[in-house]
Amino acid sequence: MFFNHLYWEEEIIGLIAGLAIVLVGVFAYIQYLLSPTYLVMLFAVSSMVFAALSAVLFQLPRLEKVRPAMGTFLAGITIGLAVIFWVLCIASVKGELLYRIEVSTVSAILAILSFFAIGFILLALYPPLRIETKQAGQKMNGKKRKVSKNRKDRDKEININEDIIDRL
Repeated sequence: MFFNHLYWEEEIIGLIAGLAIVLVGVFAYIQYLLSPTYLVMLFAVSSMVFAALSAVLFQLPRLEKVRPAMGTFLAGITIGLAVIFWVLCIASVKGELLYRIEVSTVSAILAILSFFAIGFILLALYPPLRIETKQAGQKMNGKKRKVSKNRKDRDKEININEDIIDRL
């Protein structure tokens, strides 16, 4: 799950999503200037839609309480469909070799940017799920302990608590 490993603030993630959407517009205009056929554009847009859908499905455990394996499985299928439509886009381009390379490259960039644009938007809108441990709910001297974000802080907190117990 690519997006779950990013621990940036929502503002930065939203900015990245906005830049990705602007770049989608820039590369869509470049695709328009190349003036491919309608069939090529249909396959390119289908590739973009399935790439964006895969970003949604990768974050399905965050949006709905679905097992991560199911979201990853469905996202893998939609990534495969995005690649199939991208290959159909390339295969339906007629013309010189350089023109075919330009259209296929721009179509690939559009698909990748749509994946990251939708993925980062969802990441900014829905904060990560907080996993609470059993120790987080225990009271200690009348105060609740805080849940640490990473393993080092949690281990350090446990060591401090063990030191307090040893001193008593």
